Amino acid sequence: MSLPHNELLPRQAIVRVGLARPFPVGSETSFAQMARVSGLREANIRQILRLATLQHIFSEPRPSVITHTSVSRLLAEDRAPSDWVGASVDDLWQAASQTCDAMVKYPG
Repeated sequence: MSLPHNELLPRQAIVRVGLARPFPVGSETSFAQMARVSGLREANIRQILRLATLQHIFSEPRPSVITHTSVSRLLAEDRAPSDWVGASVDDLWQAASQTCDAMVKYPG
């Protein structure tokens, strides 16, 4: 069983921190370089981007090397899909996670 929060976490990090934009499409980068550019710890970048590779958002052709896929290219080059993913994970996901709490707190 796949849990949605595990699927949404890398998407949120990618759009919030802008991980698809720092390196040009057609090039490659390392986890260490992504950490320097993003300001996040390399261990966090590794975890986030490896989850993203499982979703085909990025590719890891060699250990610790990241390249774009068609999905990350879209997020890097087109603001509309990137904004849509951002709204989905920052607004809709957050609101959905609070729905049951609100129903219990305000019954009827």
